[in-house]
Amino acid sequence: MSKINDVLKEFKDFLSLKLEEETPEVKLAQMPLADGTMIEADSFESGQAVFVVNEEGNVPLPVGEYPMEDGMILVVAEEGMIAEMKQPEEEVVEEEEMAQEFVTVEDFNTAINEIKSLLSKEVEEHQEEVSKLSKEKEDLQKEIDETPDAKPIVHAPVEVKSNIKLNKTGRILKNLRK
Repeated sequence: MSKINDVLKEFKDFLSLKLEEETPEVKLAQMPLADGTMIEADSFESGQAVFVVNEEGNVPLPVGEYPMEDGMILVVAEEGMIAEMKQPEEEVVEEEEMAQEFVTVEDFNTAINEIKSLLSKEVEEHQEEVSKLSKEKEDLQKEIDETPDAKPIVHAPVEVKSNIKLNKTGRILKNLRK
């Protein structure tokens, strides 16, 4: 029985060595997105699986367009699968749009004159309001000046009458005070 166990053990060791030799180590290419997120794939071309690299393991990249750090755009049409790698679209500016950005000297001067006339109207309205308020202030000051001053309050002594009977000395003092 020992021989059978030895043979089985040798066969098992042989198979495990063979499996280790035949299993090539897969090295995935990694690239950062423009926001710094690291992604990896066998190769960054259409039809390849693509994953987001994080601490918990690799997660399939969701559907969408992702700007890469090198300026390319990674398009994922099916979750975890690269649909295409494309160049970013350049903005095409039509000549009409560019022409609208510039104005002629005459148009500029016309606009400046309109602004000046609006400002002068505003200034005139405010000057009229200021002159009305000044006139009102003068009228109020004149009214204040013409109003006679109030007479000052003078303290009038009040004679206190007392029902207390005074003795001879008290009556003399009272008569002296008068």
